[in-house]
Amino acid sequence: MNGKGEEIVMVPGLDSLDPESRAAVEQELGRRYLTSQVERIVSAKSEYGATYWLVQTERGEREFVTQSLQENAQWLGPTHLLLIDVDGNRFEIKDIELLDVRSRAFLDTTV
Repeated sequence: MNGKGEEIVMVPGLDSLDPESRAAVEQELGRRYLTSQVERIVSAKSEYGATYWLVQTERGEREFVTQSLQENAQWLGPTHLLLIDVDGNRFEIKDIELLDVRSRAFLDTTV
């Protein structure tokens, strides 16, 4: 029960939902956890535990700051990286090997 006396039901996984319910859940998750796809790193500079990023995403150029990359850079696979900025925004690099040489060099010096 939640604080309003409503029963909370946990879903074991998206596969357990009918197609219409699954689509609704995926749409809501996409809205709540909006993730930008990083296509290129224009610059990345670390100072006093913060890293200042300028990246090109599918939505255009974005600037953001990450604190403590040990906590806010999450490897989701061998070449799949998720960065979470100080505001909770998520920036995903699906495959770092597909980035240009300069972008990979920025990652080598920061992450």
